[in-house]
Amino acid sequence: MNYFINAMNSLMNLGWITKSFIVLICFLPFPFLFSFFGKGWGMKSESLIFAWNVGAILGMVIFSFGKFNNFQIEDLYHPLIPLLIVIFLGFFVGTLANVLYSQVLTDSTCPNLALPLTIMNSYGAWAYILAPMLAIALPRYFNKMVFTPINFLGIILVVIGMVLLMYKVKQ
Repeated sequence: MNYFINAMNSLMNLGWITKSFIVLICFLPFPFLFSFFGKGWGMKSESLIFAWNVGAILGMVIFSFGKFNNFQIEDLYHPLIPLLIVIFLGFFVGTLANVLYSQVLTDSTCPNLALPLTIMNSYGAWAYILAPMLAIALPRYFNKMVFTPINFLGIILVVIGMVLLMYKVKQ
């Protein structure tokens, strides 16, 4: 158990780029679980997403109160309205996104699993474009964001790639 706690403490101290790549590695097999368990074991996509989320919730509860995190139950004693808004968004928007995610990954009319994943995961590109605008429009609620021409070009290339993928599918 000590080894696990030390490993988690080490992970929490990594930089954001390293953490981002670790998340990529963790999520990379996720879309293939639908095919593996669906085709191989006859598991419905809704059952898989439910089981995944139950495991994630249990893990987050253990993580939140573990020795490697400084979360305390008092951290939830914020004004009730923002907390309820986040719960509401998680319940409705999160549920809708997870259900549709599981449905699209098992849709037999999709020519390649990468297409819906590219479209769904492009939220990073959109967030990069919207973040500076929100920081300017609502500085009280959003941190100042760095926006460079070379990074913007990279985002544009991602968006062009998505459009080309969608265009090819429609033909």
